[in-house]
Amino acid sequence: NRGSALGQKAAANGLSGQDFAHSVWWATYQILLASDLDAERTMIVCLEDLLDPQTAPVEVARLARHVGAGHAAAQQAIEWIEWLEPKRRDAPRDPNLKSLWEGLQGLAQEQRRVFLDSRPSIPEIKSPLPAARADTQQSDFCILQVSPVGYPHSHAFDEVAQALHYGLADLGHKAPIVRRVEDVQGLPIVVGANLLGRFTDTQGVADELPERSILYNLEQIDTDSEWLTDQYVELLRRFRVWDYSPANAKRLRKLGVAVEGVCGIGYVPQLSRIDQSVEEDIDVLFYGGLNARRQEVLDELKQRGLNVVIAVNCFGETRDHLVARSKVVLNIHYYEAKVLEMVRISYLLANGQCVVSEVGEDRNEEEVFAEAIAFSSYEGLVERCVELVEDHAARAAYGQRAKTLFSSMHQAHFLSERLS
Repeated sequence: NRGSALGQKAAANGLSGQDFAHSVWWATYQILLASDLDAERTMIVCLEDLLDPQTAPVEVARLARHVGAGHAAAQQAIEWIEWLEPKRRDAPRDPNLKSLWEGLQGLAQEQRRVFLDSRPSIPEIKSPLPAARADTQQSDFCILQVSPVGYPHSHAFDEVAQALHYGLADLGHKAPIVRRVEDVQGLPIVVGANLLGRFTDTQGVADELPERSILYNLEQIDTDSEWLTDQYVELLRRFRVWDYSPANAKRLRKLGVAVEGVCGIGYVPQLSRIDQSVEEDIDVLFYGGLNARRQEVLDELKQRGLNVVIAVNCFGETRDHLVARSKVVLNIHYYEAKVLEMVRISYLLANGQCVVSEVGEDRNEEEVFAEAIAFSSYEGLVERCVELVEDHAARAAYGQRAKTLFSSMHQAHFLSERLS
């Protein structure tokens, strides 16, 4: 249906379908040049090949945000790009369009050269995802998931560790998930680093880590956070550091932590595993730690007569079964930093779940997910949940958009940028 509708639009413009799609790519590229963006991710992906269909939805969303384009325009651009198959990336047949295409190609190469010359730390990349290397016996990396004995909360990082494991595998790297420092092999990427030194069996673990170890911070950087201790900040200053959030990275740098960069939490197909065919007998599910601001919303939802389930210390299959039974999964910020909780939300998006989330401080990041997550102010969360509980079609639409968008945000792509 999409191809047919777009074919009609192409014909109405007097173009073949292929040439019409090419013109859309070029128009997007011209907007990029005119807006003088400085986003490394967008520049590297777009300048040489204009837009790669695998990453186009994410890049268009970011581009639309920067130039102030509305959602409808961005969605239409995404549909056009998805319609153009990768094998059709040759020059257009129309002589006039071909001339324009060749000119833009030359301009792209020059702009790309200038950009790379001004930022020597950024490599020449021919593809968003490097080709996979041959398998080897020795692991190149490992994911060290800090797991103190008797501390179930470390399972909150399970899905992130698995995404890193499978994302590195897509890049041709062996990266087993290990839970003890003595099992570390290759270069460790540490998740749950905030737990180091906080428990008897994690004392001294940091001293046994290789010097080039990467601490992947998954905690919100907020002065009220019990995890943001002087000890943790000093630990981050000792090692290479990645963060999942640009807002977090900015705050850490102000604390003297030399954050190497942001590695987004992305999609791997192995995490799309929740059986959504069961009956939805839970109206609203909330899982995670509780505090007063979260409890207030949950109590009001119960007063409105909704079936609300609150799950604390709930992980793995037990949590998955609750998610499958839920019409809405609710996300409420714990800290005033109000960083989007992608550690939790990413797994829900990968499974096409309808998520209602409180808006936060980083509206740029949220804009990318504007049509995939039902955002609301704190004061409006109850009404938003009630509205969606009563509207099956709207919930299904959110779920479909969530999975479509997030499945284009490959973990391997985020990893390749950081490893480069």
